[in-house]
Amino acid sequence: MQKEGNSNHTSEDRYFLTLVEKAKTGDKESMNEILQLFEEDILKLIKYIPMPREDANQALITEFLSLILEEPKKN
Repeated sequence: MQKEGNSNHTSEDRYFLTLVEKAKTGDKESMNEILQLFEEDILKLIKYIPMPREDANQALITEFLSLILEEPKKN
């Protein structure tokens, strides 16, 4: 298990973290890129939500973006 604050990030990790930071500042292109990275997963998950496909898709995207954009809780 990796310790929190471990600096052994791969270039993919750094790229994703950069996208998240840009998205938090309101960069729409970064938000779209994040959604593209997870598009396949979102499409798989909407099959298990008991509501119309479009509504499920929108609900998942909205919740996912809110998780990305929220500030981490401090202990």
